[in-house]
Amino acid sequence: MKLIIDTRSNEKTIIALVVDGKRMEESLQTNHTHSQAVLPLIEKILSEHKLSLKDITNIEVPVDTGSYTGRRVGAAIAQTLGTLLSISVNGKQAGSSIEILYDTDKW
Repeated sequence: MKLIIDTRSNEKTIIALVVDGKRMEESLQTNHTHSQAVLPLIEKILSEHKLSLKDITNIEVPVDTGSYTGRRVGAAIAQTLGTLLSISVNGKQAGSSIEILYDTDKW
């Protein structure tokens, strides 16, 4: 199962699960409070589908465009979960860093 953490927007945090090709999504208007919303949203979507952190096999976090700080929040959470669960993040093995370019920042 893939976990997607999308914190690129200053306005909204999106958490999605992809199970057997089916995407299930939770989102919340966060207005710059991604760091406070991501983990509760992950917990909510997992419990709604009777899944646990152990069911996650890889994590994807979009870091190409959007709020620089939002992308950093998503990447930090994804990398922490990837390391703790020993799973890949954006196709890189657990513990590898994710590059976030500053010049792609879009306001």
